[in-house]
Amino acid sequence: FPVTIENESSGETGEEERTWSYRDKALAIVQAGKNLLLVGPAGCGKTWLAREIAESLNLTHYTISFAGGLRYNQVFGKTDISSGDTKWTPSGLIEAIQRPGIVILDEIFSGDAEITEGLNGMLEPGTRAISLPIGIIKVHEECRFIGWLIKGVTTEANPGGYILGILS
Repeated sequence: FPVTIENESSGETGEEERTWSYRDKALAIVQAGKNLLLVGPAGCGKTWLAREIAESLNLTHYTISFAGGLRYNQVFGKTDISSGDTKWTPSGLIEAIQRPGIVILDEIFSGDAEITEGLNGMLEPGTRAISLPIGIIKVHEECRFIGWLIKGVTTEANPGGYILGILS
């Protein structure tokens, strides 16, 4: 896993090969401005790793789980009609993406097609926005996403069962 390192004293950059822990690899991906996908068996530490990354970067984190069959309005927000007036109420996710931090997407691929479409716009590097009834909401430039799903194989060479990838 090569990484570009800047020598603080000289300002020169170069690639360095080193042995990385999964935590180090995951942290480097997020520090590079990328979104992260974690895949691993239940109980291997995906939640812990995502929170550890947020704490290491001194960022707040917001978690949303898609495992329970959430509906679109639970994920993105809803419109309420009262006495002929309409009012948009954003979800916690929509509030979280508008500030620096880590958004943790638990069981990211369990959402239905409408939810997946909304998430795709937020994760797409060229877009990083979602269109809602109140207009287009852009993802804050210092907001990162860590998604995960339960899968993976635990082996002697990979005792945690992790697979790391860039989520976009």
